[in-house]
Amino acid sequence: MGTIVDKLPVRTSKSGKNFSIFKISDLQKYEMGKVKQHLEKTFKKESEELKSAMKAYNSSGYKAFSIFVFGEAATAISRSF
Repeated sequence: MGTIVDKLPVRTSKSGKNFSIFKISDLQKYEMGKVKQHLEKTFKKESEELKSAMKAYNSSGYKAFSIFVFGEAATAISRSF
């Protein structure tokens, strides 16, 4: 389960389509030392996969990801938040 922690207003792309970006977090703070140890066991220490997995966590230890919403959905969802 997650919650929206940030959103951009509706913008228009170069191709003329509306879009918005929502940032979602599970609001659980993770101990980054343990996270890094676990991910290093899962991925090779200097791999792109490890770097990508670490990007899911911000510097405060919260996991967050972005969702891109396009077209009429971007406008409709933005009105409700």
